[in-house]
Amino acid sequence: MTNEILEEFSKFQEDMLLGRITSVHKSLYLISSNKVLYKGKMSGRFSYTALSKSDYPVVGDYVIFMPSIYDDSATIEKVCTRHSKIERLGVGTGGDKQILAANIDLIYICVSLNEDFNIKKIQNFISTTYGSNAEAIVLLTKKDLCDNIEDYTNQVKKLNKNIEIMVVSSYSKEDILLLEEKLKGKTSVFIGSSGVGKSTLINQLLGYDYLKTLDIRLSDAQGKHATTHREMIELPRGGYIIDTPGLRVINSYIVGDALENFDEISELSQDCLYNDCTHIHEPNCKVREALNNGEISTELFNSYRNILRLNRYNQRRELERKRVQNKRKKR
Repeated sequence: MTNEILEEFSKFQEDMLLGRITSVHKSLYLISSNKVLYKGKMSGRFSYTALSKSDYPVVGDYVIFMPSIYDDSATIEKVCTRHSKIERLGVGTGGDKQILAANIDLIYICVSLNEDFNIKKIQNFISTTYGSNAEAIVLLTKKDLCDNIEDYTNQVKKLNKNIEIMVVSSYSKEDILLLEEKLKGKTSVFIGSSGVGKSTLINQLLGYDYLKTLDIRLSDAQGKHATTHREMIELPRGGYIIDTPGLRVINSYIVGDALENFDEISELSQDCLYNDCTHIHEPNCKVREALNNGEISTELFNSYRNILRLNRYNQRRELERKRVQNKRKKR
């Protein structure tokens, strides 16, 4: 919890409480506050001022709420400032952003070492972590079923040489202990496709079968959705893990300086002939030279171009969203 959140809370009346969202079920929010669970709903005032779904609470959010004096129900008045979040371009929402989890320290991109391994999909997952203000780790699962682990890790390194890669098996005590140590004291989120072993890993970390697991289809190594909603789970050795349903479609939603996530391209850009070089057709472009010489990979450059194009569009959307929000506040 940040000082900023505590400062926000101090401005509310004394009978309000500060809690954290542990799960979301449509319009019902489970809030944990001092080890007590409340069933929260949004206040009418909040619903009026909210402009999009991304304004509503998500798992990991800190919220300020008024508890009922009669039962365990509560009315949520404010979602506190998020110090980090992972978001994607919403599916079927006209381009709105969807926040998957908030106030997280670690983002684990879970990918299984079988036929489901897809380098383009991994790049899409990595791009969603840009601008999240959280550390991203590629977690390669089911290593016990793989004979050429190094080939897979080398493919991931080509996408981003700075990203951490962990290779684990749910059935290795050593791997589970290593993962436990990394998760301790942090709020982490597992993202990935269905069938990559997220739920099995979490069950091993908990020491019992808490989450339902399903077999994958042998025909295409695809899994079913064992997890049906996002939930924040407290770990025995400290820390929290947020489990998410398998994601079939993932597109990033970045607002800010997208270039800061591509250190190699950023450094090369400083030596281009033009300050506003697009790295497409300008002469003396150091990025294009590095691409042609094999110093940077085609995968990295294509990812950079896609992210830049998408981010420009989303920046315009955010400016319009803030304009409407400020106009509504002045009424």
